[in-house]
Amino acid sequence: MVRISKMLGVLFVLLMLPGVCFGWGTFPGQMDSVSTGVTPPTCDTGTVDQSQQVTDSSFSGAGLAFGQSFIVSSTGSVYSVSATISGDNNSSTIECRIGTSADLTTYLDTDSASITWTSTANVKHEAVFSNHPSLTAGTTYYMGCVVSDSGHSFMRYAADGNQYADGDYYYGSSGWSMAQYTTRDLVFEVSLCD
Repeated sequence: MVRISKMLGVLFVLLMLPGVCFGWGTFPGQMDSVSTGVTPPTCDTGTVDQSQQVTDSSFSGAGLAFGQSFIVSSTGSVYSVSATISGDNNSSTIECRIGTSADLTTYLDTDSASITWTSTANVKHEAVFSNHPSLTAGTTYYMGCVVSDSGHSFMRYAADGNQYADGDYYYGSSGWSMAQYTTRDLVFEVSLCD
């Protein structure tokens, strides 16, 4: 009887061992390793929360940030930011960031992509973030984009007065550190996760 009991015990261990070693099962009270990490919120779509669409001017500068401060109307995870760009028959790389200060050297999230223009028409570039950081209503945030080329791509903005009441246009004189221009507003959108 003892021998059968030992054989059943050995058989049980042999049957359970591959499952535990290869993650096919868990013992009671054992944590699943997937649930121990921090995962970004699920966010497949977004809805525009803040926007400024008046465009009457543009500026170009290789490797310099163009941005906008803004205040979201409700607390939620950010899905994306968008900027409007024009250019002429050129390919480039654009990187957009979102953060809590006008110096986007430190940021909450970033997205970059290759872009191509075939005409001088305005093109909206949407930077969809992967971590979807949470934004709090009533708090000022900053978004900025850098286009890698000069002379062929232009960030669009409104130079005619204050078109967006909850923030201002920002322009970098060196990399991601941006200075405020109170009489301009970038053509931009900020979308929160649905």
